[in-house]
Amino acid sequence: MNPKGIPMLPPRWLNCPRMGDMILDIFIPFKTPLDSKFDNFIQPEQLFHVDHVFQTAEPYKLGLVVDLTKSKRFYNRREITDSNCKYLKIECKGNEERPTPEQVDLFIKVVNQFLDNNPGEQKVGVHCTHGFNRTGFLIVAYLVEELNYGVEIAVQIFADARPPGIYKPDYLQELFERYGSPEDCPPAPPLPDWCVDSSSSQKRSIPNGWDVDDEGTQSGTAKVARHDVTLDSLHGVDNARSRVVRPPPKGTPKFMEGVLRVATLDQDSVEAHEARELADRLCKIGAFIYSDGQLVFADGQSSNSESESSVPPNSDRLEETNKRSKHPLRFRGSQPVSISVRNMESLVNYDYCVSYKADGCRYFLLISGPNKVYLIDRANFVYKPDVLHFPTVSWVKNMQQSGGQVQSTSAFLTCPDGHLFNTLLDGEMVMCHDPSKSEAYMHENAANGTPRFLIYDAVTVNGQPIGRTPFFERYAAIDKQIIWPRNTAGHMGLVDFSAQSFSIRRKPFRPLNQTEELLKPEFAQHLDHITDGLIFQPCGPDEFYILGTCPQTLKWKPPHLNTIDFRCKIVHESKLGYEFIFSEHSVRETESISQLYLGGLNVPSAKLAHVGPKDKHLDGKIVECSLVPGVGWRVLRIRTDKTEPNYHKSGVAKHMNALDNQAVDCHGTDYRKYHVSGDCSESAYVCSAAWYQAQQATDSGSDTCRQMIIISFALYFFEVFTCVTTPCKSIIKTIPQTGLLPQ
Repeated sequence: MNPKGIPMLPPRWLNCPRMGDMILDIFIPFKTPLDSKFDNFIQPEQLFHVDHVFQTAEPYKLGLVVDLTKSKRFYNRREITDSNCKYLKIECKGNEERPTPEQVDLFIKVVNQFLDNNPGEQKVGVHCTHGFNRTGFLIVAYLVEELNYGVEIAVQIFADARPPGIYKPDYLQELFERYGSPEDCPPAPPLPDWCVDSSSSQKRSIPNGWDVDDEGTQSGTAKVARHDVTLDSLHGVDNARSRVVRPPPKGTPKFMEGVLRVATLDQDSVEAHEARELADRLCKIGAFIYSDGQLVFADGQSSNSESESSVPPNSDRLEETNKRSKHPLRFRGSQPVSISVRNMESLVNYDYCVSYKADGCRYFLLISGPNKVYLIDRANFVYKPDVLHFPTVSWVKNMQQSGGQVQSTSAFLTCPDGHLFNTLLDGEMVMCHDPSKSEAYMHENAANGTPRFLIYDAVTVNGQPIGRTPFFERYAAIDKQIIWPRNTAGHMGLVDFSAQSFSIRRKPFRPLNQTEELLKPEFAQHLDHITDGLIFQPCGPDEFYILGTCPQTLKWKPPHLNTIDFRCKIVHESKLGYEFIFSEHSVRETESISQLYLGGLNVPSAKLAHVGPKDKHLDGKIVECSLVPGVGWRVLRIRTDKTEPNYHKSGVAKHMNALDNQAVDCHGTDYRKYHVSGDCSESAYVCSAAWYQAQQATDSGSDTCRQMIIISFALYFFEVFTCVTTPCKSIIKTIPQTGLLPQ
């Protein structure tokens, strides 16, 4: 109360977000509620009473509320206990004093006692004045001490649930001093908008430049850089996270050649920034990441495994990109790994389906709303199709029931819930030709084909985290919510297909035992676009969309098409043994060498077999290279769609090593006893190793053994007939004859 008895609102309370998301199915953070004595000083839409806390928490039920404020004037504790909820007050001073070890111990003890008596049913609500610093400190401490999270991960888990998380540098520093290394403490995130609102009438300046409320909490008054346009314009994605201006991706954007009705955006424009940020946010909402072999939600909340992590090594950490303004956002799409002796047994032990690998360009398809559809390439450059429409299932069904009576064919663009929004799809653009034409013709005339986008996975659909469901549910959703309504509306004359920038289809997948069919010449001859291998898609009940490298998703290419993306660096070295005397000067002849670097290494991993005067333009570029036996590495093309080379830990090393170096797996199985020499040794090696795995599966009673054999022989025969000349019969004889040959 002030001297006149008028209640004073806590500084910066009005615009502070009310409540965060559930944390690990235990905690719900929120700001302090205020009782009815404050009502005359608050707009109706900004009221936040104790009963609002319980309503907002639904469908979860609060069984314990921990109050960390120093004041008792905000509300009466009976309002909590009368709702059949326990109440505990731990008076944390705030200001420049962090919660003490004794307060942390008390918090942990009370929470553990509560959870022991209420397993999994009731949740713990935690609040200080604003629900960020003191609240975050104690929740992070609990995650570290009781759930064995690393402090950096625990801090990010809280930040994702209550953006932007703990924003006081001294609180972060204290956490890392107690639970980690002070040198690893990240910079504090930019202050949220509600915290730097200079129009607040309740601010009180103090000498050190911080604002202090009656609870002793502090927040900086310095303005921070941020976008002028928020993500609210992109259909309501949570904008509570404080954002800073990020640089656009490095390099020059270049869309797939031959696709005409797609515009390349100014990569530093507000629209491009918004599209990248929305895609990044949807990735967090709808996908998983791996951490030390454990699967966790990408937004920091818990899955069945009690862990949180970073994106795999070939991507920057999700949390880092939300703290550093100098780093551009990175492409988050899932990446397969090459099939090898070490991982092929996954095809025996887990559920898989298979599809051909299209020789196209991979993009995220981001549908933000009507006339807000974007394509994002692997370099995170943003492009915008001239016209691309996606009516919703509900709108199309309503039109069917009404007989398709609408005033215009574009009515769904203005009708509420008529168009998809907050949808992120994964796929590839291909150029289609007359299937009667040869593959060579398709290569030579690639730019003259008809563009088509093949959707093979989904992260979010209409804001729903579809990427957190098994693959076949995602695959069905693509047809039901994307393809069917669009095609049906087109056939009803409600979508003008002739005006669309390109066609849209769902990429076909087949059962694993049909792998051989995809490798037969007849399949490629009837396909209207180019293929260059196979994709083995995990499809079990626990196979979700994984950001970054997904070790379960396997890709296979014929040996002559196996490639690696390097960063090329042209250097000049002296040639030994050549010295020429000109006048009084000795000049040593130099030669150009193209060093090839993998991501994460500061020493070259290889070099090009030959570098000529015309190759100087390769310097600094990302180049796709193949290894020519007896010759060395050669450049196939410059990867204009990528800004980083393959990461050295992503599994690419197996292409760099001789096959014999991989002949013994981690279980000590020596595959070399099945190895054969000759031009087709690599083909036979892969096949015989697969055969050995099939034998092992037979011994263990695996019912997928026959599928494994079909795959191994399909891969083997395809490699032999397309890549080498040695008669295949001589190789078949080297494979153990167990009576399990496919008929």
